[in-house]
Amino acid sequence: MKPPGHAVVSISIGGVVWGITKSPYSFFAAALAGVMIDLDHLVEYYWWFVREDNSRVWFFLHSYELLAPAFLASFLSGWDPVVTGVSAAFMGYLITDQIVNPVAPLGYFFTFRAIKGFRRAEIVNVEWAALRHDFLRLPVTRCVLSRFNPRIKSGR
Repeated sequence: MKPPGHAVVSISIGGVVWGITKSPYSFFAAALAGVMIDLDHLVEYYWWFVREDNSRVWFFLHSYELLAPAFLASFLSGWDPVVTGVSAAFMGYLITDQIVNPVAPLGYFFTFRAIKGFRRAEIVNVEWAALRHDFLRLPVTRCVLSRFNPRIKSGR
């Protein structure tokens, strides 16, 4: 799922948590957390486009194993609205990503990815050319990456 989709899901979850907890902070925490999870893709982007090695995926935060500690933190905090908003947005993020993205059925389990050696071909069901095209079709992305790798043209 793309960031705008995650924003819609996270804002919706934030609205529900705000409605339940009556804390606007839970709304902002959920809205922010549900989009910021994608920052872990920076590792892939570095390896794929700067180091020119597209054989692996890591996306460390995209892991169902992290849901238990997230909700344990919510429980231990007395269901603090901010912690609960972040935990709920994280869960919503993972579920919608799993449904929308072409990953292996267990692809959002870190242990599965580790067992597979983080090999992209065994985790993500999309060819490299399609991934590269989707990512580099954005002019801003091409422009930024061309600064790190001159082989990436900043124009068409």
